[in-house]
Amino acid sequence: FDGGRFFPCGSLGSPKSVGEGEGAGYNVNIGWEGGGAGDKEYLRAIQSVILPLAREFCPDIVIVSAGFDASSADNSLGGCRVTPMGYKTMTKYLLSLKKPLILALEGGYSQRGLGKCVAACIKALLEGYDESFVYSDVSIKNVSLASEKK
Repeated sequence: FDGGRFFPCGSLGSPKSVGEGEGAGYNVNIGWEGGGAGDKEYLRAIQSVILPLAREFCPDIVIVSAGFDASSADNSLGGCRVTPMGYKTMTKYLLSLKKPLILALEGGYSQRGLGKCVAACIKALLEGYDESFVYSDVSIKNVSLASEKK
C-alpha cells in the first residue's frame, strides 16, 4: 500500500477502505508498508485475517484470482518475495475451509517463476488438505501487518 503510492494507488488499497453504502464492511485490504513482503507476511495475513473472515462468512465456494505477481521470481512490480512453497501453503490453508476451491490464473510476469508457483498450487490441490501439514521453514509469530500498526 505504501500510503497509496502502490497499486491500486490512492485510498482504495488502504486497509481503512472497507466499502461504501450497503457494501460497507465487505471489502478487506491487506496493505504492505514497504517492499519485500514474503512468505511470513502473506501466511500471517491469511491465518489472521483471511481465514477467520472466510470461516465467519462461510462461503459455498472459494474463488481465487490467482495472480503470482508477488512471486520471489517476479519482483519487478511490488518487490515481494513469496516462494512457490508459500503459494502452496496458502492453497493448503484455503483447502482447510473444506469448500470447493477454484484458482483462476490471472497473472505473473516471470514465466519461470509462474510455472513453479502454479505447479506448487496444483500439487496442493492434488494432495488435498492435511491437518498435519506444516511449513516449517517459516515462523509468523513476530510478523505484523500494516493494518495492525498505529
